[in-house]
Amino acid sequence: MVKHVLLPILVAIVAGVILLYLEHNTDLFDPIKTNNPIIHEVKKGETLSGIANQYGVSIKNMVKDNNLKEEPIYQTVYEKKYKKVKDRYGKIRTFYRTVPVRKIVRYDYLVKEGQKLKVMK
Repeated sequence: MVKHVLLPILVAIVAGVILLYLEHNTDLFDPIKTNNPIIHEVKKGETLSGIANQYGVSIKNMVKDNNLKEEPIYQTVYEKKYKKVKDRYGKIRTFYRTVPVRKIVRYDYLVKEGQKLKVMK
């Protein structure tokens, strides 16, 4: 007789404890807040900062988690190359030609289409 009375009370207490635990630990069911990384495949036109904003993480963490290295960003600049030449009359003439030169503008982290990135929060 006592077993029948105590069993429902015991079940109610255990259920209450479980509910209280889950109320305070909501990150158990949220995949972004757990230690399991989300794998994001980079699509055409996406940037590292855009992906970081999408998942609410910092670019610094994304770089560290994916072992990304800074790569140079080049810009083609056209420079004039001058050359002094003596003509057949002994006069010095200056000639120039325009030459394309690639210069490093800055260093940045680049992601390529199809690359898989780990996103951890």
